[in-house]
Amino acid sequence: REDIEIVAAGQKKAFNFGNTEGGPNFESITVTMHHIYAKNLQDRFPRLRRGDVHLYNSVLDSEDLQRLRHINMKVISQALVPTEQGAILMENSRIIGVREPIKTHQASNLDSDFTGRFKVVNSEYIFNDQFYLGNSSDVSFENPWKRSNQNINYDLDFHFRTFENIPYDYTLQDPGKLTKIFKDNLIGAGTIPNFNWLEIKGQIDPKTVERGYKVDESRIEGLGTHIAKVNEKLESFTPEIYNYYTGDLLRVDREYIYYVDTSKVDLSKPGIYDIEYTFVLLHNEAEVKYTQKYVVYDPELENEIYDSNIGKPFDNLLSGELDVFEAEGTLYYMLSNNSVEDVDTVLAQGLTQEITSTTVEFKDIDVELFDYIHFVVVSNERNSSLFTHKVDKETVVEITTPAEFNAMLIDFRSNGKYYKLMNDLDFTDYELYYLNSDNIFQGVLDGQGYTIKNLYRHGYGGGIFHTIQNGKIKNITFDNVEIDIHKTPIFDDETGLEVGMQGTSARSGVIAGQIKGGFGIIENITIKNSKVKTDNNYGAMVIGKVEGYSDAVFSNISIINSEVDQYDGEYSGGITAGVANFSTGLFEDIYINGLKIYENKDKMIGTIVGRAEVGLTVRNIVVLNVTHNTLGAMGGIFGKDDRKGQNLETSFENIFTDLSPLKDEEGNI
Repeated sequence: REDIEIVAAGQKKAFNFGNTEGGPNFESITVTMHHIYAKNLQDRFPRLRRGDVHLYNSVLDSEDLQRLRHINMKVISQALVPTEQGAILMENSRIIGVREPIKTHQASNLDSDFTGRFKVVNSEYIFNDQFYLGNSSDVSFENPWKRSNQNINYDLDFHFRTFENIPYDYTLQDPGKLTKIFKDNLIGAGTIPNFNWLEIKGQIDPKTVERGYKVDESRIEGLGTHIAKVNEKLESFTPEIYNYYTGDLLRVDREYIYYVDTSKVDLSKPGIYDIEYTFVLLHNEAEVKYTQKYVVYDPELENEIYDSNIGKPFDNLLSGELDVFEAEGTLYYMLSNNSVEDVDTVLAQGLTQEITSTTVEFKDIDVELFDYIHFVVVSNERNSSLFTHKVDKETVVEITTPAEFNAMLIDFRSNGKYYKLMNDLDFTDYELYYLNSDNIFQGVLDGQGYTIKNLYRHGYGGGIFHTIQNGKIKNITFDNVEIDIHKTPIFDDETGLEVGMQGTSARSGVIAGQIKGGFGIIENITIKNSKVKTDNNYGAMVIGKVEGYSDAVFSNISIINSEVDQYDGEYSGGITAGVANFSTGLFEDIYINGLKIYENKDKMIGTIVGRAEVGLTVRNIVVLNVTHNTLGAMGGIFGKDDRKGQNLETSFENIFTDLSPLKDEEGNI
């Protein structure tokens, strides 16, 4: 019984600032947390994306939860979780009974841009017999104030995003006395006599506070790679640097000075050299170093490839850039499984691309069957050296069972993975895990022509997937799939009485609730005998909504004998219920035969798109036997052309729709 009471009394998650990956304007989040006592909390003290949190004079005591490990119960045990460049400063606080006090990365993308920053000052950590009082900067093997994640092998330098220094006064207390302070003072809900929160004085106006000075190292301009011929005069450059906190251009000699070291450059000899710049801010004497690449070449010699930027393939297609000395000649490239090839073989068997820039772009080379790609430049009848790149292939994951499919849906590291269905999957009597906004698919799912059938998912938003971000779904038939989004009652554990409802969120579709951020590609898909039922906004047969700042492609899609029933929401569609502003959408080669869309509200239904807030490209469409039922606008292609200030041009080409009227039993339209 005691264990059950501990589980029931605990809280899984507490504070979440920035509720989705890559959310807009999260950089402006600023939160102060102080004098908080949290008992038996598993996670998020706090969770932060992009913004700043100042946490002081607080206690997280989860010691009781650790006792549950003796019954082999899985207990999440985390405290500070800054991610996506967010910064948490914790001062004079206590963390008790938490296994991972700091975790700075939780995204499937391992890049450091998805990692957060932290600084701990004069705080206590207690875990079983371990006790530590100190700072994250302490050089000690016993120091617990370090990140548990290993996506990178270093800590990001700490700084806030919005202010250089904390813009208010505050009093720190002895962390060892905090628990007693809380016990000696009332905690929880109550009334403060003669207090009116509407009359709070002394609020901070960001416009009147000095934001501070810091060089934005991602925005140093005017110092790009320079290419020069041998014995030419050394070129000079005028850099432009910006204040990280305000975005303003910093003024040389007023706000900063800089020094230039060109001693490593030998203009008489071809080579790739570095020019070192040192910027010094006059307000705080902070230094930033920057290296400019200076390339010296001999035009009488070969046009060599001296640098490259080649990423990882996506859907087995490789793209990248090669840097050459001169914008002339022909690029030869050849795929092979040999790490070494000779130039003559590449010239004899390779494909070609004319060079028109010193940065040569290549796109969508199919590397599925090959491990290496070799390049040679031919210019003025001279051959460059062989340039070889080893392809960092996607990880192939084969799926043969519903359980393996379910594991893909909850995999937080889908980026860089290529999932393949190896057979039809029948989900009869199989229940998928519930998903939330943290479940973001960033890989490729290739159905290889197989079928997913007899799948029922009850959820509170989403679809089979929750969110697609830089992901692709292709070559699958969905047969007899039902996505059922509806509220469910919440019951009191002791009395059994209903005490509330678990609500739902907008955006639902068979494949996913949304494409959000980056791109989403839905290709060669058939949906038949299926249904999406939702009590919230943006319900559609394929994708609930394409959110802003996203690029969506829907290609070769068939919808047959299926239904969208949006019985208590707004905006419905056959392919998607909405395409938001600041996004793009391509809808091509779409066949719809037998689609019913119902909506009880007075908004809009579209056979292709319910609500189009931007210009879209729509071509090669056949629509047959479609029924719309709504109190608002409806359309054979769009429910409403609701274009706003961006991407206003819509293109329609080769459209066929059967717009036969709906009649009742007496023949009335």
